[in-house]
Amino acid sequence: MAKKQTFYEDKISAEIANAKKHGQKNKKAALAALKRKKHYETELSRIDGVMMKIEAQRTALEGAGLNMEVLGVLDQTTKALQIANQNFDLDKVGDLMDSIAEDLQLSDEFANAISQPIGDVHDEDELLKELEDLEKNNVPAVELPDVPAGPITRSRASRDKFRRMDTEMEELQKWAAAN
Repeated sequence: MAKKQTFYEDKISAEIANAKKHGQKNKKAALAALKRKKHYETELSRIDGVMMKIEAQRTALEGAGLNMEVLGVLDQTTKALQIANQNFDLDKVGDLMDSIAEDLQLSDEFANAISQPIGDVHDEDELLKELEDLEKNNVPAVELPDVPAGPITRSRASRDKFRRMDTEMEELQKWAAAN
């Protein structure tokens, strides 16, 4: 098609030159050249129309191909989601969440039990009475060492333990957010 376009464009240029050449001297030849030029322009216009239709069809075909690809991807993702959801049972998820809640509650109970003082539990009223007695007897105050001014450092094992706990908490939070 491109060769035909070039052919007709060259013919049109040649007929224009021919019409100019014959112009005033041979009007009949000049008019015949202009008629041929019009015929070539009509053919060139038809070729342009065909080329535009071909381009429109090519674009439509590309669009259809893209639509098919999109539909294929949507179909695949839908099937993948259906397969993934088949493995989920809401009752199992509820049971799992209940189990997690129970485990967290148990963990809190352990933490509370461990953090309670053992043995040296004294009644505060008794301690206040003893303090009054001491003040009455004017017992000299015991000099205690100064409180450390700098930060209290932890052992490497303690820091590592807290980092692991933080990492585990972050992983649990990410998991919970994803589900």
